[in-house]
Amino acid sequence: MKSLIQQLSIRFPDIQFVGTFHGFGKEEEAAKAIRSAEADLILVALGAPKQEEWIASVYDQVDRGLFIGVGGAFDVWSGHSKRAPKLFRQLKLEWLYRISSHPRGLEKLKDLLLFASLVLRKKTHL
Repeated sequence: MKSLIQQLSIRFPDIQFVGTFHGFGKEEEAAKAIRSAEADLILVALGAPKQEEWIASVYDQVDRGLFIGVGGAFDVWSGHSKRAPKLFRQLKLEWLYRISSHPRGLEKLKDLLLFASLVLRKKTHL
């Protein structure tokens, strides 16, 4: 976490961090920390679907702030994971590179395709 804050502070000198918290499994404590920090932006990096489930479990316990699930972005921003090759980034396919290089990537891709098909099916029935 320290390297992430250092990297983001260099890249965005005006950023103000009001706290960090490893809140997985500690939703009530995390909500209390968010409330006391009066955070405007809460970035959650647990990966899908855990981060969305975590946000849903904490959301009603706080009275302000925008929650954003950022997946593995912290690993990239802190320098612990490499970015995708330039070609993938230019084609807006960095997600495909991440999935293909992840140990459970094929499983994740299958889930993503299933989700996309359900959304499209639902959209055509509206």
